[in-house]
Parts: sequence; C-alpha cells; structure tokens
Amino acid sequence: MRPVTLTMLFLLAACGPATEKHAEAAPADPVGAPDAPVAQWKGGQLTQAELDAEVHNQLVKLETEYLMGTYEAKSRALDALAVEKMLEAEAKSRDTDIDGLLKIEVEDKISAPTEAEMRELYPAMARRMGEVPFDTAKPYLEQELIYRKSVERYGAYIGELKAKTGFESFIDYPELPRMKVELADHDPIRGNAEAPVTIVQFAEYACHYCGVVEPTLDALLDKYGDKVRIVFKDYPLRETGPSIGAAVAAHCAGEQGKYWELNDKMLHNQRALGDAQYKAWGAEIGLDGDKFSACLASGKYEPLVKADSEQGQKLGVNSTPTFFINGLLVSGAQPIEEFSKVIDRELKN
Repeated sequence: MRPVTLTMLFLLAACGPATEKHAEAAPADPVGAPDAPVAQWKGGQLTQAELDAEVHNQLVKLETEYLMGTYEAKSRALDALAVEKMLEAEAKSRDTDIDGLLKIEVEDKISAPTEAEMRELYPAMARRMGEVPFDTAKPYLEQELIYRKSVERYGAYIGELKAKTGFESFIDYPELPRMKVELADHDPIRGNAEAPVTIVQFAEYACHYCGVVEPTLDALLDKYGDKVRIVFKDYPLRETGPSIGAAVAAHCAGEQGKYWELNDKMLHNQRALGDAQYKAWGAEIGLDGDKFSACLASGKYEPLVKADSEQGQKLGVNSTPTFFINGLLVSGAQPIEEFSKVIDRELKN
C-alpha cells in the first residue's frame, strides 16, 4: 500500500467527501444548456446564457486574433521560404549568388539621394536628432534615404520576381466569427448607403494611425465604388485631450453638411487640434461661423460621442483604429490588401 503523502492530503482536503448535500445542490439542467446555472447562491443564480452574453464579444475577439495570427504567421513563413528559393533559382540561372543578384537588381538600381530629397526629409529627422543643422545632418539623411530606397526597391523586385515565376499561395483565409455592430441614424457614412459591404471604423482624431489609414480607406472607395460604405464611430481613448472636442466639432460641421470635410482636415492635421483651429478650418470649408460656434459651445454631441465609445467597449475595442467589415474584426491601420481579402470574400458570399 502506498504511503499517504502531503500532496495527497491537500488534494483530499480540496475535493472534500461527496455528500448528499452536494448532490442536491448540483444543477438539474445539463452543463452548457442556456438555462443551466453556472453559479448560484441563496436567493439567486447566474445562467449559462447570461455568462455567454457577457463574454461573447471578448471570445469572438480572441478567436479572431488567434485565427488571424495563425494565418499571418503561416503566410509570412511561406512567403519568406518561397522568396528564398526563388532568389536562389534566379541567382543560379544568372551564374551568381543571392548577394550578387540583389546587388544587380536592388543596390545598383537605387539613385543617389539628392539635395532636395534630403531637405524634404530633414524636418522629420531633425526632431529625432535634436534639431541639428542641416549640414551636420546630411550624412545621416543620406544614409536614411538609401535605406528607404533599398527597402522600396527590394519590395518592387520581389514583386517582379513573383510575377515572372507565377507565384501563387494556397493558404486558405480563415473563416472568422462575426460581431453584431449596431448602426444609428446619426452615424456619418461615406459611400453608397445601400452598399453590400459596410466598414465600421472606430477611431479618434488624435490617433496617429487613424490618420495613416485614411488614404487606404479612400483607395477602397475608389476600388469598390458603390459596393462599399464606411461608417465613422468616435472612440476617444482618453477623457481628456483634444479627441472628444474634435469628435464634437465634426458632428457640428455635419449639421451643415460638412462632416467629412472637417473630419479630413482634422485627421491630416492632428498636431493642430483645438477649438480655435476647428473654427478656422470651418471657415475654410464654408461653415456658418456663428452656428458652428454655438454648436461647439452647446456640448450637445458629447452624449453621442459617449454612446459610440460605450458601444466600442462592448465590442471589445481597445485600440484605434479598429474596423468591423460586415461584423468581421480587422485591427489596426492595415494595408489595402488586408482589407481587400475580407471585402472580396464578402462580395462573393
């Protein structure tokens, strides 16, 4: 007979003996049934259905992130392996190695940075380098431009090589779960109001990547025309700062039919957000200044902004921009190809 160990005693104490009282307290409904209690206490209980409703959006988001993370990891690995083998084959056919091939197709095809290009890059780089004089920064600007041109040319060459070799990927795009995203009458819409594909964007005006993704959204409207509409939902991540005021200003401009004009101004000038600037932009886009100022002062759109934010929280939004394409989650400022994968599938269904 085995000796009773301390671990066994802990386990026995934790489990406890089966008693008649325990048997009577067990739920009568099968585990997993909607009405089955998952917790109970004197005078109350929580059912499986209540728990499922509470965690539904969180679980959908986790499932989406897992499926997309798996797909993206496989896609990146496949692409890296395939590109390496294509480069090897191409280099061999040209009697060189990969380094020699890339020198011919990438390094030798990059133009030297010009004075004008360096001066254009200088303001952004100067902030990082401590506002050094242009002449002092020139070697670093040249190095940065060569790097950027190398990355751009390498990407272009790999595209050329894939086209030349007829590269195709057969990894299936995952079947993603959907969330129910409610639309309201006041929601601003770009594109065909009856479009079969709806892109709901949760964003804030002070978010850098919300500005970065705007050209991509413009390109999607150009590409798909009447098949796509974009809905903007306000999701300020902070209760202080310019985001709430900017959201209110956009809706005030919407009273005069200029919502998207001011929306565009703010997303492309995020460092200048503030009441005085909203009024200046309002004048530029043709708003009645008195009506616009009165609307800003009234605060009447703050509850609307709050409602959008609360909806985003229920959907599990925790960063901006976050998109739902017909209820399918797409996180972040993705390139147009990632949006198109989802939209194309929706249009086929």
